[in-house]
Amino acid sequence: MQETGLLQYVLPEIEALRGVEQAKEYHSEGDVYEHTLRVLQHAKPTLPAQLAALLHDAGKPATQEFIEDKIRFLGHEEVSGEIAEAVLRRLKFDNKTIQQVRFLVENHMRPTTAREWGAKAVRKFVREIGDHLEDLLDLHDADSAGSLTPEGLPAKTTGPVLREKIKQTQEIPVRVKPVLDGNTVMRLLGIGPGPEVGTAMRWLQELAEWHESSASSRQLLEELKRILFVQEIAVFTPKGDTIVLPEGATLVDFAFAVHTDLGMHCTGGLVNDRSAPPFSVLSWGDTIQIEVSQTQWPQQHWLRYVKTYRARRLVRWHVKRADASDGLMFG
Repeated sequence: MQETGLLQYVLPEIEALRGVEQAKEYHSEGDVYEHTLRVLQHAKPTLPAQLAALLHDAGKPATQEFIEDKIRFLGHEEVSGEIAEAVLRRLKFDNKTIQQVRFLVENHMRPTTAREWGAKAVRKFVREIGDHLEDLLDLHDADSAGSLTPEGLPAKTTGPVLREKIKQTQEIPVRVKPVLDGNTVMRLLGIGPGPEVGTAMRWLQELAEWHESSASSRQLLEELKRILFVQEIAVFTPKGDTIVLPEGATLVDFAFAVHTDLGMHCTGGLVNDRSAPPFSVLSWGDTIQIEVSQTQWPQQHWLRYVKTYRARRLVRWHVKRADASDGLMFG
């Protein structure tokens, strides 16, 4: 279609990929259009796989940013998912195909950090991806094969590593029976019948798995009650370590909770393997990886966003110190 000139009329979203520059250290093959063609060549020969490969980076033109000496596409997978659904609805695809392709596109970056995942993070990933697991891993493999290093070699995929981790994780026994039945959950939490009961039981099951089944039902319930009623959230490092933060906490709060230097230089990160800006509000169960720059430092406006006492104290300390330095320099 591109050679006949029809592409701009039938799929203008793909035509828009031409000339969209990418970082050469990850994409020496060329612009997003060339990368997409290579991914299509390596994708499985099924309709959902080919459509997901075609549209997986459709959101890059809208999200391209030049930050210092880097090219970034923060949140491009979510924008790509929205575009994928719009394109497929315009072309009259059935709802099942549309939802499957959008899911694959929106999650295609998640396996990227799999080398750092522990058993807890792997189980969480498998549970959330569900029946789309193999299709998503295949798309990730194709995406990696379509990305060339500066030496012109295909990028290393995390697919084999993640598949092995999934296999090993499935061999670890986990609690199969519900931690508590629904009636007990309602009685102990003081709630009536409703969707909250199912949510609480799922959380208890996840807490049991995160504790490697070593905690008692009552210990798990107490932890759940603390999260529910003290308005705290539990989030995770890529290795599966738990960080408890207040509701409304941001990426920067998480960074300060892990290490002061991470907070001081936080420029954003990955939330569930999706790019996110530094003041993105976190949700219960998120897995976070922080990105930093040594030229980044806390600013006064950070205080409008951070929630934890530790983050606010350290931001105030740095701002006060920076102001004092400026006074000495220009006073």
